[in-house]
Amino acid sequence: MRRRSALEGAFAIRLILPWIGTLWQPVDEGTRPDEYGRLPLPRPLKVCAWLMLEIFAGTARVTSAVNKVGIRCEAWDVIFGVKCGLLIGKNARRLLSLVRSGHVRAAWLGIPCISFSKARKFDGRGPPPLRDFVDITQPGPWLTREKDRLSVSQANQLVDLSADVCLSVTAVGGIFVVENPESSSIWLYPSLAHMLLVTRASFVTTHYCQWLSEEEFEFDLPWLKPTVLAGTLPGLQSCLLYTSDAADDSLRVDLG
Repeated sequence: MRRRSALEGAFAIRLILPWIGTLWQPVDEGTRPDEYGRLPLPRPLKVCAWLMLEIFAGTARVTSAVNKVGIRCEAWDVIFGVKCGLLIGKNARRLLSLVRSGHVRAAWLGIPCISFSKARKFDGRGPPPLRDFVDITQPGPWLTREKDRLSVSQANQLVDLSADVCLSVTAVGGIFVVENPESSSIWLYPSLAHMLLVTRASFVTTHYCQWLSEEEFEFDLPWLKPTVLAGTLPGLQSCLLYTSDAADDSLRVDLG
């Protein structure tokens, strides 16, 4: 299971999204959009007219935080069942269909980053890097296990899907945020880098310990865990201004 989000659900995503009805179903007009520009959804899919998605949600802390401020958010992650496994083609198509319908107004994506980790080194202490140093879309030529090569291929599939989701939600007037470690080489992945460029995404580096409460804060081992948030969420830069009272002293020391 993926580690908890760097935000821990503490940063309430207060998007001002109007609530328009509960469900629009197609009638004789076929696939023409309704008065709000939304395309018809196939029955019996139950969604609200304005929806946020947390994709690769893990423990779905962002979903919990957003629901608390009155915005409908739905979590997608394979831990919730096969129907949310986005390596399955029909599930990926279903997700893109939902995003392109115009019902989804925001998406938060914590893309799996294991194969992009720079913690793996040729130091004899652990497993080697999974990706080629020249072309990060390819597995390292030194890999001998098919399992490792498959891991790279599947991760590529998920990143490409994530880029499509962000482009699609932007095309219908929505917003998105991609979350990943600052050190991850995922930010160099071609389809993701291109998407962030054409959508004019903002980049913010936040730290895990900014969001810990006094009860959670590990005074004996402050954990910075630099995490980049990249996207089109208005006010994203305000993350730089937030620290919990418990984290303030640690940040002052560790961040200078």
